[in-house]
Amino acid sequence: MSKIPLARYIFQRLRQYGVDHVHGVPGDNLLQALDHIAPAGSRWVGCCNELNAAYAADGYARVRGVGAVFTTMGVGELSAANAVAGSQAERVPVVHLVGVPSRASMAAQGIYPNVIHHSLQPGGVLEPFREIGRLLTQGRDEFRSSASVYGEVTAGHFAATFDSMLRRSFVQSKTMYFPLRADLVDVGVDSSWLEKGLDDGEQGLRSIDEENILKALREAKQPVILVDRGLGIDGLKDEINELVRISGIPTFCMPSGAGMVDNSLPNYHGVHSGPFGRIDSMDYVNSSDLVLTFGPMFSDTNTFGWRTVPKASAGNPNMKLMILASNTTPPKRFSTSSTNPVTLENITKETLRRAIEMIKHNPIRPRAARLIKDWRDAGKPKALHADEPITQTDLYDKLSTYLRPHDTILLGNATPLLGARDFFLPEGARVIASGQWFSIGHMLPAALGVALAKRGLEGARGRGRTILLDGDGSFQVTAQELSTIIAQRLDVTVFVFNNGGYAYERLIHGPEEEYNDIAPWRYLDLPRAFGADRAREKFGYETQTHAVRTWGELDVLLADDKFCSGPGLKMVELLLGRNDVPERFQTLFRGAQEEPRLIRKVQS
Repeated sequence: MSKIPLARYIFQRLRQYGVDHVHGVPGDNLLQALDHIAPAGSRWVGCCNELNAAYAADGYARVRGVGAVFTTMGVGELSAANAVAGSQAERVPVVHLVGVPSRASMAAQGIYPNVIHHSLQPGGVLEPFREIGRLLTQGRDEFRSSASVYGEVTAGHFAATFDSMLRRSFVQSKTMYFPLRADLVDVGVDSSWLEKGLDDGEQGLRSIDEENILKALREAKQPVILVDRGLGIDGLKDEINELVRISGIPTFCMPSGAGMVDNSLPNYHGVHSGPFGRIDSMDYVNSSDLVLTFGPMFSDTNTFGWRTVPKASAGNPNMKLMILASNTTPPKRFSTSSTNPVTLENITKETLRRAIEMIKHNPIRPRAARLIKDWRDAGKPKALHADEPITQTDLYDKLSTYLRPHDTILLGNATPLLGARDFFLPEGARVIASGQWFSIGHMLPAALGVALAKRGLEGARGRGRTILLDGDGSFQVTAQELSTIIAQRLDVTVFVFNNGGYAYERLIHGPEEEYNDIAPWRYLDLPRAFGADRAREKFGYETQTHAVRTWGELDVLLADDKFCSGPGLKMVELLLGRNDVPERFQTLFRGAQEEPRLIRKVQS
């Protein structure tokens, strides 16, 4: 029987499923394991801290389907916990490997007064950390007790457990927490196990459920489709688009699902943002008798205080809300809606393909969407004076003309999250945006992960630019990872929206208070401080920096072919007014001051 070290087994298994890069920060409990990454055919990507590494793994997973972050126990894993929790909340499969001490070290620390570093107390060195990891990931009990890690367990047991957890991570679209003991790293396990793929566990819906979906579609007089990217639905994008195309049913994306549907389809009508969108979609959605929703994240922020959650009414009491999830468990009830949703939990590619074939043979005849105006016409750029300062009210229409096929646009958890959701996306372009977690600082290191994940991919998946739109406050949280983008010589374009602080918060409360201000940075000096000059001299890596204040300056920049098509890091500082946000969202922020009252009303 041929054997392979446990650590190499883990990295080779991950590589089989698309993980060519492992993000993290080295620590004493994982150093030996790191030696097995290169022999497994993968690369280590050292990040500035564990939080950023986990954010990068999240971005990587949104392209490849799974990402990996490797930290040391305690100080390392707790730093990563915020990002891992966000991946779990938004159903992004991230594998969190944690280097833990050897069995001998654990035995020694139990002898008073010996204490292991990075621990909270003697005798409880791992329990709090493991419990946090368990709660933030799959919530299963494989490593709940000390005996499960430090008892009479073998490397083979760890390998089998890893495979089982990884399969479940794929099936349930969840993160996983896996402690890797330092003394088991080099212990051999059966290499032939790698020749067997992981059973994907796709069971699909029962035929009766498929029939119920088709029956509901055929009986509906005014059906509508809403598409998000939660609940594991992201991997069904192609099938969802074909269903939208072949059915002709009027379709919207939820804000965090922007880009999930081909924008050129005639029955696609933009992002469902109600009165805050390019067009007001509320009346049409709420007058529909069937709302078919794929992977919705009905969070307060994603639905503007639950305003856009489909609701039955006195005029439409029989609305049917169907929530479709991919092999994961969606919420059973939304207290914000008077509509009791029907939830179907095991939508697979085959499920949708069968539905598409049935519709081809027996077409649906939906009503055309009766909308006030075409969302595409509403987004055409206005004529603006060259010497006028840029504002976010018109900025996003202008930036839409800059986008190209297969671009990946990341929206930082700042004002771009609102304005850019209405981009008209060219073929194959996609948006990455939070729908539930909304942690500021997320998207800069996520852009690192996205750019790495796209590198080396063949065909359309590997093409297109990686573009980040981020607020200045969000950017400052994780700005160090700009240095890793430079060190990895990645092609990334970063737009920093500089309004000197937290514009969201100023408009909600304390517009003149200093707690909503941030330190003034020289953003365009950062690439040089982070090693851009050395990268240029040693590797020919190019860096561009641009400050933009007026429409004329923006026009010149967007007409520059080197900026639009050239390689390397391109960083743009957009200098904006202190309280500048897109005009149509001003009322939203004013209403946010009354949010506690709104929540009480919605829940009553």
